[in-house]
Amino acid sequence: MANSQTTTERHSLFHRSKILLVSAFSTAASTSPRGAIKGKTPLSTIQAEIEQRAPRYSKDDEYEAVTTLKLERGTQGEVLVKKSLRSGNVFVVKHTKYNRATVDNRTILDGDRNHKVPTEAVIVKDLLKPHPNVVVVHDFFMNKNAPGRYFIYMDACNGGDLHEQICHWHLRKQIVPKVFLYHLIVQVSDVFAFLHHGLRHSTGSCYTQDEDHEAVVHGDIKLENFFLNWSSRNIGGLPDIVIGDFGHAKLLSDPEPRVDCGTEGWNSPTVTARYKKCVVKELDFRLTRSEKLKIYYDIGKQRNLSDDVYSLGLVFATAANDAPTRVYPSWPVGQDEEVLSLSRENYLRDIVYGCLRVDPEKRVSMSFGEKGILGEVNRMRSARDRLLAQGVKIDPTDWFRIPTPTSTASTK
Repeated sequence: MANSQTTTERHSLFHRSKILLVSAFSTAASTSPRGAIKGKTPLSTIQAEIEQRAPRYSKDDEYEAVTTLKLERGTQGEVLVKKSLRSGNVFVVKHTKYNRATVDNRTILDGDRNHKVPTEAVIVKDLLKPHPNVVVVHDFFMNKNAPGRYFIYMDACNGGDLHEQICHWHLRKQIVPKVFLYHLIVQVSDVFAFLHHGLRHSTGSCYTQDEDHEAVVHGDIKLENFFLNWSSRNIGGLPDIVIGDFGHAKLLSDPEPRVDCGTEGWNSPTVTARYKKCVVKELDFRLTRSEKLKIYYDIGKQRNLSDDVYSLGLVFATAANDAPTRVYPSWPVGQDEEVLSLSRENYLRDIVYGCLRVDPEKRVSMSFGEKGILGEVNRMRSARDRLLAQGVKIDPTDWFRIPTPTSTASTK
């Protein structure tokens, strides 16, 4: 994509999406005694996030490959680690596959291009306001030597992913430390309160709400898509938990998102049931490729915020397991939540139980109000902070990747 066209095309893309997609966003109730929404998010808060990350990346820098860090090849293309020779900052760079845009798979995000644009880059870079627990996408642009393929430059999180970290503890016959478990649930709940409802935790038990926020369904929640990051902004010596990989994400209000159903085993019971029916149809030789593709897209189209919440419950239940396990997720999809055996201390069971309700109508939401769970999350936040105030710490050798000095915070 030519430099002169990039900004214009993105602004056009954003405005087309805003005009044609009717937001499902609604103002959350602010009357909960366990927390409150104290108003709109100040522009200064968002601007501070923008300014904090802006100096870290420049498209004009020269970059070299970091061969000491190996990442698995993704389903959407190659994944590389590169370092800026100017700043020394490290980035994850995705080089996407070429995907032709057809009548079967074209979305509003693709516009009139003859190829697909990377969904995760558009949603995170152009449609979401910055948030400290959402992966930073600095830039994406077309490979001039391979039209239709894109480079996506993202900050590299330096603590590995949540799957690696939990496996590390379990292989050492350790359970997830309580202070980290609480921290994980609090930060993950906060970031999904933002993605789903535009809510940002500010101080104490209070939140602000982004104006004109469009609800985002992530659609591929699993341990591997949460990343640990060490920086000077960390709370109590604990890494930030960052959500990444928005390749299956969609705006809730998009009438034809044309995304599929995420990772098998981490979906809600509803999505899992639909997926199993589709596997049978996939084997039906009488159906054309176009007809089969439509079946999978229909699953993605029906995914909603509640499906995300169930997947979060699977993440929380796996982290809260009271014995080391090699099964991920550790909670069988669709199992009766009434048999969940977890401590009730500091609302742990209430939060996980609420997320894992099989009936989506009874499932909690990452908000306040009748089904909101943020009041319980705020109480868990207080419990985490009390543990930290008491001097509870995790030994540096217990981390999968040893914490780096805070001077490297710019690589978040």
